Amino acid sequence: MKSKSGFIFLVALCLYLGLQMPFLTVISKVWVDEPWYGGTAYNFSQSKGFTNENVVGMYGGDVIFGYPLMLGSFMRIFGGSLFTARLFSVLCGLLLLVIARLILQELKVGLKGISAFYILFILSSTVYIAFRTIRPEAVKIVFSSLSLLFLLKGIYKNPRYLFFSGASIAFASLCHPDEIMFFLSMTVIMVVLSFRRKTLYPALLFVIGGAFIALIFVLFLYGVKDMTIHDFYLYYGRRLSAYNGSMLGSFSLKAKNLFGEYALGIKRIYILLFEVGIFAAGAFFFRRNKKILLLTVIGGGFFLLSFVFLERIVTRGFISIIFYSLLVYALMIQENSKNKLRNKIVFFAGVFYLLNNVLAVGYLVARDMKNTPYSIVEKFIDERVEDRKKVLSHINYYFPLKNNELYNDYTIYKLTKAMSLDNLLQKDDIDYAVLSEKALAGETGTSGRTEKKESVDDFNRFYYKANKYAHEKMKLLDTLATKGYGTIYIYIRK
Repeated sequence: MKSKSGFIFLVALCLYLGLQMPFLTVISKVWVDEPWYGGTAYNFSQSKGFTNENVVGMYGGDVIFGYPLMLGSFMRIFGGSLFTARLFSVLCGLLLLVIARLILQELKVGLKGISAFYILFILSSTVYIAFRTIRPEAVKIVFSSLSLLFLLKGIYKNPRYLFFSGASIAFASLCHPDEIMFFLSMTVIMVVLSFRRKTLYPALLFVIGGAFIALIFVLFLYGVKDMTIHDFYLYYGRRLSAYNGSMLGSFSLKAKNLFGEYALGIKRIYILLFEVGIFAAGAFFFRRNKKILLLTVIGGGFFLLSFVFLERIVTRGFISIIFYSLLVYALMIQENSKNKLRNKIVFFAGVFYLLNNVLAVGYLVARDMKNTPYSIVEKFIDERVEDRKKVLSHINYYFPLKNNELYNDYTIYKLTKAMSLDNLLQKDDIDYAVLSEKALAGETGTSGRTEKKESVDDFNRFYYKANKYAHEKMKLLDTLATKGYGTIYIYIRK
């Protein structure tokens, strides 16, 4: 059994790396969140603290510091290129598979369930994207899965593990604040466990572990960021439904975002229904299996709490839901129920889910594999633009311009000395401009969805003003025709 599961695990690692490593700087195109978080991590690697003023000014992990702490430490050793930062995400996925193996062992999942989990998880289109882009999901899922591993060990073996479970999920929340919903759903489990065992010990250990990380965060707020808890709420509370005066928010708007942004209408509707529906099936048809019920309460609770209390569920944030959903499915698939019809439904539901994801990944690869590698773009710009100069450009060209004073289409000008784009241009001290008409496309880099109208208007306004300035005040230095990023024009001060 152990040798067979070990072989399956090695095959899974090869499948994962074989899927993730090719075209790492090609698929997908660089999009706004990557410079956003990558900029903060790079600044940290250069001993500049958790700041990202070189990109936009805020919300890139400058306060929720878990992800840039980890990525920045990696960058300090291996450098700050796009490839390096994306490789970090790939390695996080590799670590997650190791933790997943330990969790599957704790759950005593059989070979059939183990195989089903690895295949469906690795070939998930959301997982594919999450572990090849620069986003905190790559780290948060590692720590939230560690939390589950310690939770299982704490429940079935030694309660002391529960301290580390609480600490792990709290640190996951410092990578992405949405993971706090896991802390809440797990706390419910701990309260029930304490009630059944007639001792507060399990719940206290879990909460104390979380409180330990929370204390570190509070000290960071007051000591490093000079912020109060109230300041933090005003800064990050916009992610909560209650922030705008309604605890529940608009369910219709949330559902619209869920089906529009994650399911992409009917294109990925089955993927969404499967991932959420597994929890419903676990609660109604498999609740006698205590392990399925436990994972259903945690994973399903995370989804419900997120839907109710968050402004919206981030698309890549679904990786946390997928992880629990497929663990539940792995337990379901190995059950030898006397109900043969139910067994077939469970099996073919997973097969259809796999086919949907393979088609989604295949479409993305076929669409983007001919894009110009970002490494070529990076080298082209970096060789022509001198460091420590004032540059006007688009945010997706951050990585070759990371050592410059960069003003872009996402810069929050009120946080800069310029105060506004017009004011910046009036000063007439821009050294370089790196521009591309591709900014006018107004589509997202991964799914190809049309950006919001107000965002498109901002992109157009920036491009036309920057392009006009470049033609009137600067001279053309060089151009690079690309696929995916348009023609890149580099201008230099006359």
